[in-house]
Parts: sequence; C-alpha cells; structure tokens
Amino acid sequence: EAFRADPLAFYNDFWLPHFPPKKYSAYQPNAAHEAISKIATLPRADVTVITQNIDGLHSATRHPWPHASKLIEAHGRLGLYKCIPESDSDTDDDSDEEEHRPVKLGSLRKTRHKAASSSKHACDYEFNASINVTSLLASEKTKRLLNPTTKSPFAPCSSTSLSSPPLCPHCLRPAPPQALLFDEGYHSHSHYQFQKMESWISNADILVFVGTSFAVAITDVALEHARNHQIPVYNFNIDSKVGHTGGSLECNSRLDVENIIGDVSDTLPRLWTVCDDFILKKRY
Repeated sequence: EAFRADPLAFYNDFWLPHFPPKKYSAYQPNAAHEAISKIATLPRADVTVITQNIDGLHSATRHPWPHASKLIEAHGRLGLYKCIPESDSDTDDDSDEEEHRPVKLGSLRKTRHKAASSSKHACDYEFNASINVTSLLASEKTKRLLNPTTKSPFAPCSSTSLSSPPLCPHCLRPAPPQALLFDEGYHSHSHYQFQKMESWISNADILVFVGTSFAVAITDVALEHARNHQIPVYNFNIDSKVGHTGGSLECNSRLDVENIIGDVSDTLPRLWTVCDDFILKKRY
C-alpha cells in the first residue's frame, strides 16, 4: 500500500537506500553458493532450493546446475519488476480452497482470482510474467539506477534518486520491484511459485536451513511441518544462540534438529565433500 500511495517516495526513501544497484553489482556467488549448486547436481540426489534472497546469486554460480527447475526465489529478484492492480484481495478474509493441504504458504483462491484478473485486463505483468529492467518505460537514468547487474547496457550513473517512477510497458502504471513486500502474500505473483514450494516442503525427506533467522512465514511453516511429520532438520548458521534473537534451533521431542554452527562458506563445501564421498562409495 505504501507503493500505491507514493511510488516515487517508495523508491527514493526505501528501495534505493536499502538495495542500491552499485552495492549488489559487486556481489558474486561465494563458496556456499557453489557448494549448494554442486549438492543439487549430485547423482540420485533429489535436492531443491528455496531462497529468501533476492540477489540472484544462486543462478550465477560457476558450477552449472538446473536452477530453472530446482530453484525458487521466494521473495523475488533484483532487476525484475512487476505490475500491480489498483487494489487487490490480500487484505480480505483468509478463507481458502483445499484447506487440508499439508503445507500452506499462500491462498489458492486468491491465486486463481489474480490469474483470472490478469488475463481479463490483459496485463501479464500483474501475475504471469516479470518485467526486465530494460523493458521498463523509464528514462535511461532511471534504468541505470535500477539495474543491479555489472553487464548493464547503460552507462554508469552518479545520481542516487529517481525523478519519476518506472512504468509498466503495457498498462503504464507505476511498476514496483519484483520483490515480496510486507503486505503481500506468496500468492500475489507467479514468480514466487508458492504451490511448488508447498509441494517441495510437503514431500521433503529432510529440511536444510542455511543462514536464516527464522523470522518469516516460510521458515515457520516449514518447521511446523517438520515437527508434525518428524522430518529431520539440519540448520547451518553462524549464530549459536537459541530463541527469537538467535539462529539456532532447540532439539526436543517435537523437533529433530542438528545445528551446524560456523561460516557457511566453510561448512557447506565440507557438506558437499561428505555427500560426494558417500555417493562415490555407494557406486563401488
């Protein structure tokens, strides 16, 4: 709703100060990203990855892996944008279809409503597709500011604020970033793939968390599913404190968890080595 009220202020007062393109263009996948990509391609390993990060680094690893089918960017991706309707149903009642789903992250009812509405108004960017920064209706300066990649087709820009918000190239409404905002649900856009996330979590034999504070809905839902179905949990984190202010989890009668504390750039490559050695031994 803050974006609808003042799109320009949203970009200049919130988005650009917190997600400056120059900062993110300098980031590269680290050893932890590379290890995850290698684990996801181990023989006979059915590994899928859900990330809350929006930096796009999981799909930029040197090690090739089928991230198009094995990765979900649950909170969006820098450099992509979307269109939003003048109003939506995220603030209406939470009644839903198929309430018996073992994992529930979004509303099927609201998803179907948004898909139908997007089709009716013929703007795919409301739900079905994302807008690349180069396709935005905006000045070259604005596109330079909003492009987080080093391979930008635009020249560097020294300014740090917009003079006008970018527009959807189809319906000419102000276009927000392709990021899950505080008052949006996972069902608000197809990019977040909440139904696939629900399926992956509900069918998982183990759950591995990496570097999360367990402060958002998706981790709460995944942990509750693990408790209810006795699914082993492995938590890779740098924080050994347990509780709301820490990154470690308490092992108890309801939650079978092992905390692996340390820099994930060290612990995840070691995990990959252990898994690779185990599979190699199973081959011979």
